[in-house]
Amino acid sequence: MRWQLEETVGEFGRLIGIDELVLSDRGSVALEIDRVGTLNIEIVGERDERVAVSMSRRYREPFPESASRLALEHSHYRASRSFPVHAALAGGGYLAFAICLDTGELSAQNIYNIIDYLDGLHESIGRVATRES
Repeated sequence: MRWQLEETVGEFGRLIGIDELVLSDRGSVALEIDRVGTLNIEIVGERDERVAVSMSRRYREPFPESASRLALEHSHYRASRSFPVHAALAGGGYLAFAICLDTGELSAQNIYNIIDYLDGLHESIGRVATRES
């Protein structure tokens, strides 16, 4: 399945003007995207059958309780959404939203859709938390 993800990441890279976007030996790639955040794509699973796509942003600390609550609401299993989302808050004010899919479900267009979706989640957090510049 790794070869499939390598092809998808390469195609996505070419679409955004990066001719040599490739996975690392560990099966991941990270991109810092202006005004959006850090995008990570990585192979997960015992047989490389899954791919995790995440986007993180840094917010000013202290991270408001209302923002934490909203992040949890976005990732609740009953929430209506385009993709299954997981949220993680790390020290230093970093908040990440992640989506995990079967490797075969990911396409260059899906990566665009996921970026838009995760960006929208972060934008909603930005209404109650201040982003670190």
